[in-house]
Amino acid sequence: LASLVTSGNVSLTAGNGAIADANGTATNVAASGLVAASTAGIDLDTAVTTAAATVSAAGAITLDEADGATFTNVTTADGAVTITSGGTMNAVNVVADGASRDVTIGTTAGDLVVDLVEAKHGNVNLTAAGRILENPDADVDVAGATVNLNAGTGIGTGAEALELSADVLNAATSTGGIYLTEANGITLNSVVAQHGDVRLINL
Repeated sequence: LASLVTSGNVSLTAGNGAIADANGTATNVAASGLVAASTAGIDLDTAVTTAAATVSAAGAITLDEADGATFTNVTTADGAVTITSGGTMNAVNVVADGASRDVTIGTTAGDLVVDLVEAKHGNVNLTAAGRILENPDADVDVAGATVNLNAGTGIGTGAEALELSADVLNAATSTGGIYLTEANGITLNSVVAQHGDVRLINL
């Protein structure tokens, strides 16, 4: 795919193959909303408000968003998921299935707000220029074998901790505190809050 531009929504389906980036780092889809589905992978540069992407067989998802966006449903059956954005990102449901398939999400500006990010059989890597926050609820926000969290100005808050289900944790902030809860036992490999508190509650 080279370039699609609309003020409305875009729906892309590859019933027997991948949706591939055909123009390098230039934007592939500029639209209000994007829904993409394939059987063999999705790789797109976007400028959208909302996005959903699913791969139903073996294949990865790579989305590079120019600004901030809400990723409502990004899932793979057997593939890694990589999402980057140039502004605040809302990750509503981002799930990678398959052995050793990781989820890697990052913002180069703004916060990362998480509802559910899960690597069913791999690791989760979250990076935010600002804060990593949860969408306030009682459910697990981040699940993976090893969870790596790196934020500029804080992870969770005193009122709304980020809820984890992980075996191993690495977490760091440049400024601000780290506030987490863990659903099961966890190994704290490295947890460093520069100029902030650390609070981890094992539920």
